[in-house]
Amino acid sequence: DFSELKNSLGYMFKLAFNLSPCQLEDLSCPDKLALILQLNNLTPNEIILEITEQHALCSNAQLETLNRLRMHGFGLSLDDFGVGFTNMSQLKNLPFTEIKIDRTLISNIETDQFSQVVVSSLIDITNQEHLELVAEGVERPEELAYLRHYKTRLAIQGFLFSRPKSKSEFIDWAQYWIK
Repeated sequence: DFSELKNSLGYMFKLAFNLSPCQLEDLSCPDKLALILQLNNLTPNEIILEITEQHALCSNAQLETLNRLRMHGFGLSLDDFGVGFTNMSQLKNLPFTEIKIDRTLISNIETDQFSQVVVSSLIDITNQEHLELVAEGVERPEELAYLRHYKTRLAIQGFLFSRPKSKSEFIDWAQYWIK
């Protein structure tokens, strides 16, 4: 349970969950999620909902649901950016609070000039639009070394840091990292 994590780690963090395209088609989804959180003593600002880029803009209902989720205060992450059809100029008009760069743009970034240009452009755009930016799928020290010069403007995640863990393993791991 989330309150156990908050109490064990002693600082504020957010939980991220994936939403499916069919959940985004349901215009009552934001109200249902807000009720679930209220029943569990949580608030929408403690949650980031991840929406895969390929499915984020398939219908007007999905866009309306995204807007309603933002109005409730949920964080919205455009996940797997780089594998779908969202272009750079659309980013400023979408209700996302975070963009997660897909592994395909991170893999071998230290030698891939195309990926370097895309990531650099995303950093500029997300800074200008006050969005969070996450590089996902960092698996090699070379990728981390390249991305480190963006460290103040880019969160980095991947198997290089940790594989998925059970709740108790995560708490132990996080307490070690906090120290």
